Amino acid sequence: MQTALLTWPRRVSTPERWQQALARSIDRGVQVRQLATSGVWVATSGTDPDIAYVVTATGCECRAAAEGDPVCLHRAALRHRLGMLTLDVRPVPVVETVVIESIESPDLRPNTCPDCNGNGFVRKASATFRDTTFRVNCRRCRATGGLSVHRVSA
Repeated sequence: MQTALLTWPRRVSTPERWQQALARSIDRGVQVRQLATSGVWVATSGTDPDIAYVVTATGCECRAAAEGDPVCLHRAALRHRLGMLTLDVRPVPVVETVVIESIESPDLRPNTCPDCNGNGFVRKASATFRDTTFRVNCRRCRATGGLSVHRVSA
């Protein structure tokens, strides 16, 4: 009897992955606290509010770290707290809405997405930072600003 061994690609530490982890930690409300008695840092779980992990800038007790991932949202949150990682606030590219007109049927107009009002993105409040919002691509129209083209009766 042969056994098949499945191997997953090894995860690497890249600036893009750290930015994604930091954004996820903010989105999920991960909080980092330092214990007064020992100076140990702990980070709350992003999925279970009753769990916290001991975390350092290079290690964590979470499942991702236990499975060998060099990047986790708890370490990203701690690095941000310590000033080692800043949130990249480059604007999210907005996809232009293309107006489709037909020479044969000039009464066609794009249907503007009601969730994003045709912008292609929505604003989402940060769970961690007060008075901070982030641009998030609209899920309903997939950041296009329009849903479909429909006929408008005159």
